[in-house]
Amino acid sequence: MNSNQFEYSNSFFTDTIHGLPIPNKQKLKELSLILPHTFPEIMVPMRLPEFTNKFANKKYPYYFIFAVLAAGINYINPTNTEDDKELETKYATKSIELMKKETDISDPLIIWACVFIVAVYSNRILDIKLDDQAIDTIHGLPIPNKQKLKELSLILPHTFPEIMVPMRLPEFTNKFANKKYPYYFIFAVLAAGINYINPTNTEDDKELETKYATKSIELMKKETDISDPLIIWACVFIVAVYSNRILDIKLDDQAIDIATMAVKKTRLYQLDLNKNLIKFKYGYTEDDLEFRRRVWWVYYFQITGNYIFNGNFITFEQRDIVVDLPRKDFKYRYGGSFGGCNDEKLKLLNYIANNPSDENIPTDFHYLIVNTYSLYKNITSFVTKRWRKDRFDEDGANMRLVLYINQLYRLKEKMDEALGDGFPNIIDKYVIYKEAPKLLLETEVHIINHLLRHTYYSMFICLYQSELVRDHDIKIRPERVKSAKQQCVDASIKQMELMEWYSQNIPIEYQGFPHISWSLNSLLSLANFFLIQDPSLKEKHTEYFNRILSVYKSFDKNSDVVSRFLTFVNYIIKIKTKASGNNKEHEHLLNKMKPFGISEHDLEPWIIPKYGLFLHSFCCKDSNFSTLDIGEYLGEILPAINTIQNETILDLTNNFEIKKSIVFDTSFDIDDFFHEKTFVLDPSFLMVNRGIIKSNLKTKKNIRIQELTEPLNQPNGTLENEHNSKRKKNKDIRVESLLNED
Repeated sequence: MNSNQFEYSNSFFTDTIHGLPIPNKQKLKELSLILPHTFPEIMVPMRLPEFTNKFANKKYPYYFIFAVLAAGINYINPTNTEDDKELETKYATKSIELMKKETDISDPLIIWACVFIVAVYSNRILDIKLDDQAIDTIHGLPIPNKQKLKELSLILPHTFPEIMVPMRLPEFTNKFANKKYPYYFIFAVLAAGINYINPTNTEDDKELETKYATKSIELMKKETDISDPLIIWACVFIVAVYSNRILDIKLDDQAIDIATMAVKKTRLYQLDLNKNLIKFKYGYTEDDLEFRRRVWWVYYFQITGNYIFNGNFITFEQRDIVVDLPRKDFKYRYGGSFGGCNDEKLKLLNYIANNPSDENIPTDFHYLIVNTYSLYKNITSFVTKRWRKDRFDEDGANMRLVLYINQLYRLKEKMDEALGDGFPNIIDKYVIYKEAPKLLLETEVHIINHLLRHTYYSMFICLYQSELVRDHDIKIRPERVKSAKQQCVDASIKQMELMEWYSQNIPIEYQGFPHISWSLNSLLSLANFFLIQDPSLKEKHTEYFNRILSVYKSFDKNSDVVSRFLTFVNYIIKIKTKASGNNKEHEHLLNKMKPFGISEHDLEPWIIPKYGLFLHSFCCKDSNFSTLDIGEYLGEILPAINTIQNETILDLTNNFEIKKSIVFDTSFDIDDFFHEKTFVLDPSFLMVNRGIIKSNLKTKKNIRIQELTEPLNQPNGTLENEHNSKRKKNKDIRVESLLNED
């Protein structure tokens, strides 16, 4: 016995295995005869002669021996000190550790050993984590107990608000906690959410997430009928794991492939093309249809997010989609029928939802997630194609820019109407209603509002960044560049404030990763201030940058991708720093950069993606950045020649101007770009086969929006500027004023 590790006076400890003391043969035999008396139900599988022989002679696997000792050592140990109780925990811990290393878990001794460990927790006050891990094993993987599964059910809508849109809280909680869902779905949910109920974050824990995802995909591949929408939803959970944690990218690809195959086979993307026929053919109820609609939309969120961030090919164009928007959120979320649940609070919510009145029905807002993703997809498509030579002429690009500015404004108005524009302190609600169904009811509107505002400012920056790209075949206007920079900075500060609110009001065990990814545009916009020579301006904006970084780092537990994001940000800053060093040879041109800056010290081109978002640079590398060279940015400098009748060109300095500048006919009214009535999408409009018309015409006063836009869910409203929110909507708003707001 190693006296340096254990100092037990009991003489019956005569051996040490895996660093733990083992009683002698006589004591092990004695324990064999005691166990049927102390644990009569657990010892039902015992064959007395065989058990006594193999246990006393240590012929059982050590994970089994340690499990039995964990449950029974106190019956043969005459002392009962704190060290003795600690030894029980060490036996149980070692047993579980050894079981996890078993490559073949078909031996029923593993199950029996787990039952012994649970008996330890039942009899002694030990680490509850051991009980959680040992409570059940299915397909060779540990499953948390019922209480933990219920706890996870109530956490998921906070951490994955958009993925949980199809969730009916009473039904989901009941079926998930009682393992009534198919195991491929249970494993997929555990892959995405186990780290929120597991207090540790070791490499073994991360490996377990991968095992859950792998097993889920393995079971889905064995399904003969892939028409169940749970398959698609399970795949979205697995993709969420890859987004949050650094796992095998093959799992992500396989999950997307399975989901896409299921969507195509069931034609889920055209679910509402003929509702009556579908109801008759498949016997769907209205609840069945609504569930399928919501599953479709969470799949749409995923493929659209992949397109926005990575430029991936998107399988389903919006003109092909015929699916109604999610509606009646409160009734859907908390209503329906479910049995086998004894949670009185859930039952009360269920009753209220099934018997609604006008006074207690919250406003719908899940449809706004669809609108937001749809608009971001369209904006990304536009900025990706805007500077390609074969896509838009100058007039077509400018008109599309105005179109999306106005759609952003309308979307924001709809958010304000449905969700409000304030963010109160809600941290106390997580204390008052912890692990209660009412927590979601009290906080979901703020969680969704935060997600949508975050996404809104991300696409806002994405759109205005495209104004900063330098292309010598397109006219440039300095005040537009300056205005776009200011819009990006203001939106970045808004996002920083949103992130700080989130980190201060949402406990870490409820925090989700998507709120990080949408802020990347802000972080990189603020990175342009690192090399500005004005100390006060640099300090102010780098402080904003560092405040965002601070929030990023606080999310480390729930997302391994934070480190990758920060590595990418450093990569962008290095490119900007190198370009700034090269620009020292153009010091004689610095004065000519002043009209493009938001201050007299902002004298260098910003680092901006030319095609899509920054992350597209992984495929295009440096070619995806607009020029950072001052000489190349300014182009050929010529004396100003006033040959344009409707002069709006900004003279720079000393009678010089940029070679090409945008000129608008300011007699155009903003109403000339839109229908007299506000354009609102009927979901059936998604089935109309309309695409973007590539403009090769001069600007026309009476051109109609219907000829330009892709189908899009659009709320009512007009574009609102954050710094001029009281501006009245009238027919005197000009294109110039929209593009040049500060």
